[in-house]
Amino acid sequence: MAEEFGVSASKLKRDFKQLFDTTIYQLYALAKMDEAFRRLKSGQFSVTEVGYDLGYQNLSKFAEMFRKVKGISPKEVIKLAEI
Repeated sequence: MAEEFGVSASKLKRDFKQLFDTTIYQLYALAKMDEAFRRLKSGQFSVTEVGYDLGYQNLSKFAEMFRKVKGISPKEVIKLAEI
């Protein structure tokens, strides 16, 4: 992205953080967890499918990040979707 905008990576990161009060990585992680939540809530996907589809090779890391961001485990989302 930095190259596309003609700025250094450090300037892009600094300006992004100042403008949006979050890092590029944090925004990306939040977007991934929003997508994971949407898929799990649909009841059409398993935790394994969602984790791997979103690029996690370690499902425990996926579940850990999901709980950290959403405050609920991926399995709990599926259980709620079944109700």
